[in-house]
Amino acid sequence: LVRSEDDAVFGCGAGHSLMPSRTTASYWQCNVCRVQLPCHALAYSCRECDWDGCGLCYARYPAATSNALALPQEELVQA
Repeated sequence: LVRSEDDAVFGCGAGHSLMPSRTTASYWQCNVCRVQLPCHALAYSCRECDWDGCGLCYARYPAATSNALALPQEELVQA
């Protein structure tokens, strides 16, 4: 769970570790910015809490890396 200067949160409310993945359909939504994510977009997710954060919001929270597992480099270049 990471807070920004405006007190927005990147992470599920329970503070679970986030898993990087690719969306499998276009109905996923970022729980931070509320943007609808396209299919195959990068997301950081907590499946236990049904929480998803987009890659752009993840990049806005430098401390989020401590709450998210690293995505293999080959996954970053695939889209």
